[in-house]
Amino acid sequence: MSKLTRVSRGFETVTSGLSKFLIGVCAVTLFAMMVIICIDVCLRYVFHSALIWSVEVSEYMLVALSVLGIAYIQAQGKHIKVEFVFDHLPPRTQMVTAIFTTIIALALFILFTISGWRIAWEAWTLNVRSWSIFKMPQFPVRVTVPIGSLVMCLYLLNELVRNIVALTKERGKSAIKS
Repeated sequence: MSKLTRVSRGFETVTSGLSKFLIGVCAVTLFAMMVIICIDVCLRYVFHSALIWSVEVSEYMLVALSVLGIAYIQAQGKHIKVEFVFDHLPPRTQMVTAIFTTIIALALFILFTISGWRIAWEAWTLNVRSWSIFKMPQFPVRVTVPIGSLVMCLYLLNELVRNIVALTKERGKSAIKS
């Protein structure tokens, strides 16, 4: 087994565990969001009094769901792709194209991770809070962006290594799993 293959398997193990954990966090968050919205609706129509924080918290939960679930979607190969050109390319060109697009995506997600940590750290150190009446701390929602982006970087690194291994070993004979 080559060194790149071992690295790929190591990434696969780490990212698989992280993905399962984050998708569990997303499931709990979605359930909590549903409960909060249902309670708010019941309170509004039965008692004519709503929760003042329900909309804001639900919006933050939706942000967390989006950014924490992005790596899981990548692992499942469910992100939007433009396949009508890609599928007609020769297998080796498909591999090179996949490597190139993965490098671009990895660069963007590294940028999201670094910028996201800076923004989250600023929210932590300055104790940034929302402007609403609820005054919710911004750190918890802001830290979800770099966490989701970091896990996405790990998936993209794994995909990059896997595609390089496929390109060097099979010389274009096998299709890429995207």
